[in-house]
Amino acid sequence: MVLSGHGLLLRSPGFHPSPFARGIRNEGQDMRLKFLSLLAVALFAGPMAAHAAPIVYSVNDSIGGVSISGTLTTDGTIGAVTSANFTDFSLTVTNGVTPTLFTPTNAFIDSLNTIGVVATATELSLSTGNAQFQVLTPPPGPGGFYVWLLRTGSDQIQNPIGGYSAFERRTTSTFARVASVPEPGSLTLLGLAFAALGGRRSRRTA
Repeated sequence: MVLSGHGLLLRSPGFHPSPFARGIRNEGQDMRLKFLSLLAVALFAGPMAAHAAPIVYSVNDSIGGVSISGTLTTDGTIGAVTSANFTDFSLTVTNGVTPTLFTPTNAFIDSLNTIGVVATATELSLSTGNAQFQVLTPPPGPGGFYVWLLRTGSDQIQNPIGGYSAFERRTTSTFARVASVPEPGSLTLLGLAFAALGGRRSRRTA
């Protein structure tokens, strides 16, 4: 027996909801689960959009017997980038005998001579025109010594410590590429959450 009055619902001990009532309750739970899922996606996507993840590009360039390899890291900006968008780098220049490592501790990306650089999610390249990218070492020389100088149509590598340099005409504008894109841990956790949600629904419908 069910008695109600003034908004108060009383059920007798032997009361059992009908299949129709149970169906309504299950649909309500499904709606809540869908809402929570959408809310989780919204909360997750918001910070991701507001704070782009850093992108690490791999460098592997060689001119004759001189080569440069390593990584360039940006703040994740897509499109035109300047020296301010590069947050880190690690470049090793070698002439086949003595490798020299250049990092922000002993070199820098020249802000005045890094222009026309374009970043995508997979590569760094020089735009058409008078674009260039340059890594310098600090003085003693006027303006320092360049370690790596890319210009539209040319490629130059120099080791100011080893005293050697190399030059060649450049046929491609791309100078760094993303080697691999590891899956962020947060994406993995979100995927596990959705998998658990799907498993729960499967058990309920089985």
